[in-house]
Amino acid sequence: MTLPGTEGGNRDRTGRAEAAVRARDLGIVIGNGTPGPLNAITDVAGVRVGHCTLVTGDGPLVRGHGPVPTGVTVVLPHNEGVWSKQVFAGHHRLNGNGEMTGLSWIAECGTLFPRSP
Repeated sequence: MTLPGTEGGNRDRTGRAEAAVRARDLGIVIGNGTPGPLNAITDVAGVRVGHCTLVTGDGPLVRGHGPVPTGVTVVLPHNEGVWSKQVFAGHHRLNGNGEMTGLSWIAECGTLFPRSP
């Protein structure tokens, strides 16, 4: 199964496509769980995953002008609203220096708190 946007896959030094190898395929088993039918986080009942990539600008890359890709991935661990039942939260920023509202709370507490009634 090939997901949209992943058609290129891994490449070796010559540019040939390499097959993805999972640790389990090499005999490395972490934990005592059994993979689901897709061997994916979405095999877990109730877990939902969303992703969005935004690209500002087009054409060839011009340093300081773009195009600039940015994205976000969200993993929702249950079917209840994240504001009605607290969930753990985290963040990662690679080569970025932007400010995101609420990020300092996540960094300090590691959770999204329910909204006040």
